Amino acid sequence: MKGTILASLGQLSSLVALDINYNQWEGVMTEAHFSSLTSLKDLSIVQSYSNITLVFNVSSEWIPTFKLKYLNLKSCLVGPKFPMWLRNQNELNSVAIWHDNISDTKPDWFWKLDLFLDVLDFSYNQLNGKIPNTIKFGPNAVVFLNYNQFTGPLPVFSSNITSFHLDNFFSGPIPEDFDFWSSLTAVYVINVANNYLTGEIPSSLGNLGFVSPIFLTLSNNQLSGEITSALKNCTEITTPDLGDNKLSGSIPAWIRERFPSLLILRSIPPCLGNLSGISVDAENVRYEGQLLVATKGREYLYDTGNLYLVNSIDLSSSSLRRELPDLTNLSRLGILNLSMNHLTGKVPESIGSLKQLEREIA
Repeated sequence: MKGTILASLGQLSSLVALDINYNQWEGVMTEAHFSSLTSLKDLSIVQSYSNITLVFNVSSEWIPTFKLKYLNLKSCLVGPKFPMWLRNQNELNSVAIWHDNISDTKPDWFWKLDLFLDVLDFSYNQLNGKIPNTIKFGPNAVVFLNYNQFTGPLPVFSSNITSFHLDNFFSGPIPEDFDFWSSLTAVYVINVANNYLTGEIPSSLGNLGFVSPIFLTLSNNQLSGEITSALKNCTEITTPDLGDNKLSGSIPAWIRERFPSLLILRSIPPCLGNLSGISVDAENVRYEGQLLVATKGREYLYDTGNLYLVNSIDLSSSSLRRELPDLTNLSRLGILNLSMNHLTGKVPESIGSLKQLEREIA
């Protein structure tokens, strides 16, 4: 469906749910579109991510006649200010306002609505401010605050969370709170990448109480110290992504033994030439659980069943300081980039057995 949304829609006083997702709406929605929707509980308008064509133009003084429980607005022009009309929406249990061009400080009144949330999603805006630890969540709740400008310490959420994504400007140490990490019995995604977190990886992280495979992403922070041995207990972690930090020491030998389901490895340990069930960053494209390599205009998808067929490895600018391991088993390797490192020793003679190697950058 295309075109504008008629203002007469606002006269449907018995309407409970309005779902007009994945169409090609354009134009402006005003207070007239909602004037008599006194029964409305669910509102969902999801537009194409690439092009915002639908504008919400309502007064900052507008008070809706409805009380929503479910709100999902994607790729609509809601900003630049945070929508003030939410200040009376104290029955929400799912709120997603994402990629809506909001560049504002998150108002304190929103956190004081005392909501009990299953979904909290403000991702892909430019919101700033601090996130309190007082937010209440229902069972199996998910949180997406990624790609904003939130600051302050990393928030500690309730144990009901199953997935949280917090790429922002959070700073300080990862909480050491033992009770918090051990209470996360249903979590399967912990993403605190791309922040300014400092200090060591806390040993309490090894007390994760999960019951399913988990993606743990701590990359692109300022974490220091060695990889804590407490992570030995987290055998269900499939992607312990610790890259782009200031970690020191050696990659522990127990990682291969304790993580049989490991899917991503950002390093160059001696076992690199004997890959089995472990994937690597290649061509700077990384996927959780799979590996997509693009070369010569074609794409190749690898998973744990055919990873030995990997044909491109890029470990450039990784501060590597050891000898190059034996790569004989990577018989399909076509591209190898080890530039901008501090490798020592000689290039192993076995590299001559890589018959399909077309480009080596050292």
